[in-house]
Amino acid sequence: MSQQRRYDFLIVGQGLAGTVLGHELQRRGYSVFFIDKGHAEAASFVAAGMWNPIVFRRLNKSWRADDLIPVADDFYCSLEAKLEATLRHPKSIARVLPNVEAVNDFHARSADPGFDQYLKTGTLADVDENFSFDHGYGIVEQAGYLDLGLLLQTFRSQLKSQSLLLEDTFDFDELQIEISGVSYGEIEAEKIVFCEGHLGTENPYFGYLPLHKNKGELLTVKIPGLSHESIVNNGQFLLPVGNDLYRVGATYEWKSADLSTSEEAREKLLSKLREVIDLPIEVVEHKAGIRPTTQDRRPLVGVHPELDRLLLFNGLGTKGVMNAPYFAINFVDSLEGKAELDAEVNIERFEKFFKKE
Repeated sequence: MSQQRRYDFLIVGQGLAGTVLGHELQRRGYSVFFIDKGHAEAASFVAAGMWNPIVFRRLNKSWRADDLIPVADDFYCSLEAKLEATLRHPKSIARVLPNVEAVNDFHARSADPGFDQYLKTGTLADVDENFSFDHGYGIVEQAGYLDLGLLLQTFRSQLKSQSLLLEDTFDFDELQIEISGVSYGEIEAEKIVFCEGHLGTENPYFGYLPLHKNKGELLTVKIPGLSHESIVNNGQFLLPVGNDLYRVGATYEWKSADLSTSEEAREKLLSKLREVIDLPIEVVEHKAGIRPTTQDRRPLVGVHPELDRLLLFNGLGTKGVMNAPYFAINFVDSLEGKAELDAEVNIERFEKFFKKE
């Protein structure tokens, strides 16, 4: 551990939320120390890391997509430079159109102002001929995936090399909150930020917030003979990651903390995949993880109602890759007095649930 004992911020959790917020604090010159045991079931270690500007169910833009995507792109570029790693993989999405009505809807929406930058009609040269699209597909641009595994691993390695990480389960009984700051064993900090993912449901200080667990299962499959680079979506995604390997997902199971993988989920994912492709499929890996989601599907960001040394950055949900950079920047801006914390993510919106001891 570093000989330094006093930091500006102590961050609990080094998933996507903690990593992104920590990077933003570090690049502004703050000293940051992390506590993270490492949880294989955390969503950040299982998720495909996709970003997508379109919600397919109603063919609308994803919430705040116009604001979030440019900020995320610049932010992850800065992380790539810091970590000397390729993290961003921009890819078009071929959205399967199941019927004539869907084709007409997609064509009409692609002509709407504000949608023309994301939705295109035509064909993609890198979609393999082995796919079966009875009614074709529409093209979504400004999409792709972030290599979350590489991001978290390389960022963690850098923290360890700088002695800025305690690999241990956080013990709330060890936390001391004082007027001058907080302390945890020998570590002292001005403020502590909880970025715990689904474990935030057990946080005694922020447990009043409507944070929920959402289980998801994901397959990694090998499909020899299939060669294409775009993401295919037919109600679930098929994401090419190289060497004949593809990620397939994902399932959604609300309020579940059971981390076992199920045969039912496996067959559901494979059955849907076989609707568009008829090639031998080998399942290489089957994982389950827990997403931290919220009542209104908006992140949870802000300062504790009574203890201003305690902060929260959590609940990024299924759009975490898109959400994290924008709101990390906004959060730090608000802490510096440069901007108001965005009202749609500010935990003050749930202050009515807070009960004084």
